[in-house]
Amino acid sequence: MFGVISAALGAIGSFASSAISTVGSICSSIGGKILGGIGSFAESLIKNVDIMADRKPGIFDWIRQIISDVGIAGERPEEMGMKVEQSREKPEDFDSIQAYINHLHKDIQVDQERLKNLSEVEKIGYGALGCALYIKGLEEKSGMEITVDFLKEAEKIVNSGKMSNEGIKNTLDGMKERGINSTESFSNYMDGKATMEEQMAVYDSLKEALHKEFPDLSDADLNVKVTHINDFMQDKQ
Repeated sequence: MFGVISAALGAIGSFASSAISTVGSICSSIGGKILGGIGSFAESLIKNVDIMADRKPGIFDWIRQIISDVGIAGERPEEMGMKVEQSREKPEDFDSIQAYINHLHKDIQVDQERLKNLSEVEKIGYGALGCALYIKGLEEKSGMEITVDFLKEAEKIVNSGKMSNEGIKNTLDGMKERGINSTESFSNYMDGKATMEEQMAVYDSLKEALHKEFPDLSDADLNVKVTHINDFMQDKQ
């Protein structure tokens, strides 16, 4: 049994390494500091998101859903990753990351047949690159650093039914309004490691977001919902 498990883990590690190699090859061939940072984030997604065992189409769709709810529109992540490779332009060639995204969206067309027939490694590599680009666009727009840990936590909360994608968006907005500039504070709160300032800001942001989602709930019921989210995440550690 141990040998079977070890072989499976080895295959997963090899698969992830191949996907990371795909991302690295694209970013290094195009160059530029911004794309290098986007590529590093994509590699972190591949390493840290618990998806390698499934390796199925649409594995980054949950990130895309969260991103789309804050106004970053576009193609499927793997298609956007292909467009990065095909364009050969750098983000530095544009006034903003959003302008670069708009260029890829409007000016670059990919072979839909090739998109349809991507290998599993390519789906992961291109998909992670596309997601990372959208996330960096979101950071630019919101002024909030988005971490991989936060994306994993958001996915668990949304999938549990305890909060919607819109609720995650509203929580981010609330944190920003309260002077929080990184989603690391959200992770600190869920891990029980938050400072008093972080704890108050994240708690109040979650409560405010839940009130928008459930306007008929009493203040006490909203407090319970926030506590349930925190308890759920503590159990997932």
